Amino acid sequence: MESDTDLDNQRSEHAFSHALNTILAWHSFWDPRFLLNPLRPVIQWHYGRIMDSFIHKELEKRFEEIKAERSSSKAQGNRRAKSVAALALEDYIIQKQQAKPANQEDLESVCLDENFARITVNQIRLFLFAGNDTTSSTIVYIFHFLSKNPHALSKLQEEHDLIFGTETDVATLLRANPVLINQCKYTLAVIKETLRLCPPSGSLRQGRAGASLTDKQGNIYPTDGLKTTTIHQFVHRNPRFWPRADEFLPDRWLVKPGHELYVNPNTGAFRPFEQGPRNCIGQTLVLNELRVILVMAARTLTISPAYNEWDDMQLNERGSLQKLIAWAGVYKEEIKTVKGERAYQTARAGGHPADGYPCRVSLAKRRSSAS
Repeated sequence: MESDTDLDNQRSEHAFSHALNTILAWHSFWDPRFLLNPLRPVIQWHYGRIMDSFIHKELEKRFEEIKAERSSSKAQGNRRAKSVAALALEDYIIQKQQAKPANQEDLESVCLDENFARITVNQIRLFLFAGNDTTSSTIVYIFHFLSKNPHALSKLQEEHDLIFGTETDVATLLRANPVLINQCKYTLAVIKETLRLCPPSGSLRQGRAGASLTDKQGNIYPTDGLKTTTIHQFVHRNPRFWPRADEFLPDRWLVKPGHELYVNPNTGAFRPFEQGPRNCIGQTLVLNELRVILVMAARTLTISPAYNEWDDMQLNERGSLQKLIAWAGVYKEEIKTVKGERAYQTARAGGHPADGYPCRVSLAKRRSSAS
């Protein structure tokens, strides 16, 4: 949470995260099953109210905490990490105090304006939607590609052993020396290659006069009065820019000019965070989050897809008539894949994998230092 709130979601789903997940499950840009469902507006409104109420209460709580911290003589030495909500509230308090020079020391007179709170709640919701769902789907795909590419997983683990040691409490080490994360070059390459193959979203731009698109045949398409959509999946797999475009090759991010896998970064062919004025302001945070997650989990957990088990479960849950029809061969349901990939990206917000990615998670076997 942006207000440093522990939802304790590992033990049971919190009402806030349930509301967030429900809204995401009912969201789609183009699926008529969601867009035309008469229940959709009601469900979105109901769970949106739950989210807004929770964020508002947390905002008020953090507001009072910040006022107390600023009133304390120890405020100058406070080194607590600043969340987005905390930074916004501190700036708000400063502005309110400056508006009343005679009462600058009287923090008790500073109240949380309802209009400011409403705007802040909406902005925090936007941060949560943009930074939660896309990041979570990327985490899933990172471990999916690592499970399919054991050589890449081994190189990743070796890098972590080299930088953090094999017996070290990594969390404690990172707290004491967070810049160590910048040494994880191959880890960052794995993340970038995952974002290349499975970017969690596309982008929408407003066309304008004088701006046009040109195809390979030289045809020119004006964009004035139109909205243009960039489908990142196609850009990221375009063989004109990417050698062996459909392969998972993290090393392409580490090679130098002249190598067969090298791609000039100035081509604009890599844009999971978009570029230009729509460049994602949270990309540094996201890349840090993903590196920390991999450092903490890649040597500890083994995560692999379990679609065969999922298919068996779905078959067992069918009614007797459906099972009879399947047994008689009257109707055979084809298992959908995209380019041979069962965990293909879906239209669900954040580009989540098909069927929510059924998988097996287990503790990784302890590796010897010579492995």
